Amino acid sequence: MKRIADFAIPSLKIRKNTKNPAPANTSLEFMLDKAQTEQERDPRFLAKLQSALNAGGVHPTAILVVNTLLDLAKHPKYQEKLREEIRQKNVEVSGNWDQHAFDTLYKLDSALKESLRFNPATLTAYSRELLMDCELSSGLRLRKGQLICVPSCSKQKDENIFAEPDKYDALRSYNEDANMHRARPFKSLDEHAHRWGAGRSACPGRFMANIIVTVILVRLLDEYDFQLAPSRGRPDSTMTHEFIWLTLGARLMVKRRVKNSGIVYGTVAQI
Repeated sequence: MKRIADFAIPSLKIRKNTKNPAPANTSLEFMLDKAQTEQERDPRFLAKLQSALNAGGVHPTAILVVNTLLDLAKHPKYQEKLREEIRQKNVEVSGNWDQHAFDTLYKLDSALKESLRFNPATLTAYSRELLMDCELSSGLRLRKGQLICVPSCSKQKDENIFAEPDKYDALRSYNEDANMHRARPFKSLDEHAHRWGAGRSACPGRFMANIIVTVILVRLLDEYDFQLAPSRGRPDSTMTHEFIWLTLGARLMVKRRVKNSGIVYGTVAQI
């Protein structure tokens, strides 16, 4: 928090006192420009808010990349299948990767769905406070002020929703219903998967997280092979309250491939 504050506060103070500043090009500047109260215009408050955004966005995104690679290392047969899709796409777009190119990597998109199903970010979803007493169809009575949530983690292994739920299949969504998979990609909302929440409370950063993860994995899978460390197996996860994290010290063996597609993104990604 201190490092973010030291970086953010001086520039925010300058912008706050500048008439007709340049259009915002950072989240901090955008939040300051859209502030409606004096508290929301306070540089220190905005620095704290940026810290919260970082905690909720940067770490889960990085963990998703690593969890996907760990899953592919545990199930190496899928690495080449995803790699072949990436190679074909690179030829199709003549090396000019844009938003559409990343959005049409349907096998990789399926792998992201499956890895997040096996490694969700949290045990629960949709935490809400009851505004009035109510009674469920089961007869359970809930009182005003109580907190409720959905056990999203356990639902990811519900055999009524996922066939063979304990089996990892990177191409599950791709093979089960290709049309539905394309219509409802990884970045979309899903009432069964609980990837991003729902309705007005759905994660607004899901589009950014999706493209960041995809851009990273395209390069990594094209250039490297991945293998679990011998005698260690797939590293377990750890928990803090309801949040699930990658165990510190987890190891993954990486080897540069002799042949790759030589994918190089332009200085200005068309995203």
